[in-house]
Amino acid sequence: MSSSDDALQSLTQPSPRSLELLRERAGLTSELHRRIQGTKLYRYQPYRKQKEFHAAGALHRERLLMAANQVGKTLAGRQMLHMCNICQAAFHLTGRYPDWWQGKRWNRPGVPDALDGVVVQHVSGGTSTLGFNPRLRRRMRATVDYP
Repeated sequence: MSSSDDALQSLTQPSPRSLELLRERAGLTSELHRRIQGTKLYRYQPYRKQKEFHAAGALHRERLLMAANQVGKTLAGRQMLHMCNICQAAFHLTGRYPDWWQGKRWNRPGVPDALDGVVVQHVSGGTSTLGFNPRLRRRMRATVDYP
């Protein structure tokens, strides 16, 4: 092997230190991505109409949000996941409201012991339960503390 071949190989082969730095950077990038994905709720910044929808919850139990395509109803490109409604449900279930929130606030968790649902840790220390069973709708409508 000539000295020019040695020089070329040293330029194309990463050093052990370079490999270590690349692995570290890849790990940090992966962790940053994980953290960003895990904080979508806290980074939610509603448009004016969405804010009005949330604020109306302080006075009205039922509201309607109709909106065109591409105006903030979807979450990360997933069809039919309505960011506005998802965030509102998450705020109520956890009791963690953003500073801009003017809608109804719950200072305690929702109904316990609902079947076929999700249990979420509430900021008060209790738990909120979101039920999915359609047979329970009539019972839940009378008992669930959800606006």
